[in-house]
Amino acid sequence: MLDFVDADTIVARSEFAVPQALVAELGGVPEEICGRGQAEAGMRNLYCRGEAPNTLAELSGGVVDFGSLGGPLDVSQVMTTETLSRGRTRVSIDLAALIVAVRSADLLQFSGAMLQNASLYSNDGLTIRIRAREIVGTTGGLSEDRREARIHLPAERFHEAEPQVGGPFITVLRVEPDCLFDLFCD
Repeated sequence: MLDFVDADTIVARSEFAVPQALVAELGGVPEEICGRGQAEAGMRNLYCRGEAPNTLAELSGGVVDFGSLGGPLDVSQVMTTETLSRGRTRVSIDLAALIVAVRSADLLQFSGAMLQNASLYSNDGLTIRIRAREIVGTTGGLSEDRREARIHLPAERFHEAEPQVGGPFITVLRVEPDCLFDLFCD
């Protein structure tokens, strides 16, 4: 999840479940599997959670740190951000490029192992969420309060030679209130 807290701060959060069978295959050391994230063992899965603050400049430069995995990730081939007028920002995620990136990822530094081997481990896919003060528009799903956009990529998309993803996930968001003469704000 990317949570746009204000005009310059984005808190990136990641959470993924690693089936215990895959944990055993990967050596069984939760801290190595979750990287810098917090590991929590469950009966069927190991849960890895991470969180880290990022700046809009870092995100626009193609780097995002989720506070887990192997550290900051280069997302320059997958995601772009653009500052628009009136305090709005457009975030575009190329879903086909994301799938290619997952396929080629170092399996111990990214959740690619679970997605690539989803049929073996009953993984249902990857959900991407973007939160802000207001979601102005999105090509994904929109929460009732208009604060969260989301899209889900089923695990089978990661197995297709030519993934059918229907175009990029684009979200236009607003983090600052609209004001008239710095007096009347929504």
